[in-house]
Amino acid sequence: MLTKPRITQKRASPYFHCEAIKTIETLEKQLHQTNTNDTTDIENEITLKKQILDGIYHTHLNGIILRARAQHVEHNEKNTKYFANIEKRRSEQKTVHKLVVNGKDITNRTEILEEQRLFFETLYKRKNVENNTLFKNTHHALNQEEKQLCDGLLNEYECGLALKEMQNNKSPGSDGITIEFYKIFWNEIKTHLINSLNYSFNNENLTTLQKQGIISLIPKPGKNLESLSNWHPIS
Repeated sequence: MLTKPRITQKRASPYFHCEAIKTIETLEKQLHQTNTNDTTDIENEITLKKQILDGIYHTHLNGIILRARAQHVEHNEKNTKYFANIEKRRSEQKTVHKLVVNGKDITNRTEILEEQRLFFETLYKRKNVENNTLFKNTHHALNQEEKQLCDGLLNEYECGLALKEMQNNKSPGSDGITIEFYKIFWNEIKTHLINSLNYSFNNENLTTLQKQGIISLIPKPGKNLESLSNWHPIS
């Protein structure tokens, strides 16, 4: 008797996608070639495989919709091409295709990336601010109670409160995990997350991912985009 396979996260992979299609085709061929009237097992297996395949399509589509940041999606909408085009168009808008540096046109992708690195590295280079008047004119200092509120380990209440105030449809880290994920699964992950953050605090060291950021360039409206000074860097 055919048994129901365990559905794992492999169903989202291209390889598993192809295997599911091949299995359905093989089972349908067996169904047409069988000489017995009892084809229930094969029919059930075909139905199950089609459900798995539908799950693959659904997962893939949700990923495209999420990345496209679509604000209005009809229930059960499956126009994958539409959302894929939105994602592609937005990606194109944030891509530097040409730069003019010292009168020289640069279109090579590698050279453009290097110019971006040099430009923003220089722009945000650490500067000596010891003599900055901004800090000299600051008269308010934290009292002991305020210092204690700012220092120390994080707790569940303040982390939960901070999470509630975060705006949806955002990914605060380079891993792409959205605010909605944290809100939905907060009860399941809060202990592990808070322990991880407090571990970094106690050891005075952030993890490698926490020290990294992905910088995107946003074009300034109506400006000459062949100059890096007309792009906003956001992380």
